Amino acid sequence: MPPEAYEPEIRKEFGAQADAVLARYLLSRFSSTGEALATVLTDRTWSVPTLDTARLLSRWTPTRMFEFSERETPSWAGDPELSFELRASHMSELSYLFDLKLPLFEKLTGKQERLAKRMADTWVDFAESGKTDWPSFRSGGYVQSLASGPWKPAEFTKDHNHAFWKNLR
Repeated sequence: MPPEAYEPEIRKEFGAQADAVLARYLLSRFSSTGEALATVLTDRTWSVPTLDTARLLSRWTPTRMFEFSERETPSWAGDPELSFELRASHMSELSYLFDLKLPLFEKLTGKQERLAKRMADTWVDFAESGKTDWPSFRSGGYVQSLASGPWKPAEFTKDHNHAFWKNLR
């Protein structure tokens, strides 16, 4: 997507709210137009509803929330190269969790294999004990970031502009 297509695409998608979206998601802050648009749509379409759902669920049942945030994920097998780093995207964690018989993704690297093992071990432990290494969501809206290296809290509401989207009128 060429840079000159960003503003028209945002205007088409957001109409009267486009000026606010364009001001919040300045194209100059991103490495490419594709990354900018992907970030806008991810925040609005996935991140905000996921956080809102976790908040509702946590009122009635113990809830754990994580964000798969690995920066170097395998790309889709056979797909053309993107204009930006793929990073964690919808379904990219599947290549870490399942031995998929279909070649949906490129092969994992050694570093990615170690993360895959840690994630699988965490889910098995959770299924057996009901416990995780991180607090429940009810404990201040805790979201665990899952990536190579030390696991830490995600700054989910800030990173995905939750307040902006909830207040957008």
